[in-house]
Amino acid sequence: EKSHAASLPGHAPRRAKRGAVTTAPPPRGRIGPNALLRTIEALDAGEGVARTDAVLREAGLERYRAHPPTGLVDEREVATLLRCVRQAFSPDQAAAIAWDAGERTARYLLANRIPRFAQALLRMLPAGLAARSLLAAIRGNTWTFAGSARIALRVRGRSVDVAFSGCPLCGAEPDGAPACAYYAGTFVGLLRALVAPTVTASEVACEADGSEACRFMFRWD
Repeated sequence: EKSHAASLPGHAPRRAKRGAVTTAPPPRGRIGPNALLRTIEALDAGEGVARTDAVLREAGLERYRAHPPTGLVDEREVATLLRCVRQAFSPDQAAAIAWDAGERTARYLLANRIPRFAQALLRMLPAGLAARSLLAAIRGNTWTFAGSARIALRVRGRSVDVAFSGCPLCGAEPDGAPACAYYAGTFVGLLRALVAPTVTASEVACEADGSEACRFMFRWD
């Protein structure tokens, strides 16, 4: 199994296991606006407004600069934006942008979607129990950032295994490069804030290179 940990800077490759519980497929074709909005923010912060606007034009999404989406968007638009990012920048730069967008999504969820009392409770729990409780909450809402992907989640000791099948962010035309740093950044941001600050990530397979699923392992000390 090919490791894609190089796409997640600073994290060593590890082998993931298949998830045990899979959510029912969400409404197909739609995804929450964070995947677009936070990617645009990450591009602005890392590459500047001019380069961001050039990427948006290439993706046919420049309208979102003046009129940011407030509701669900077509997941193909997110796939197109991330593909244009990968085409415009080096693999390491593109992965860093997608990771940053994921972390920004995590911060948005912590600030706006996860009640403060629930966050405080999770931080008081042992890491394994906190991870199980967090995943139980995530299962009902993963479609907001995963779109039509089928998601399997499992806690194993000091790790969380996550698999995305039918990953919409890889797009319809896989380019052979790992495409899922956005997911990794989102999960790491949530897990570090609510489970353990030492969480690291490895992407061990990606649909972009023909694997059956995009698979991650998140571990803590």
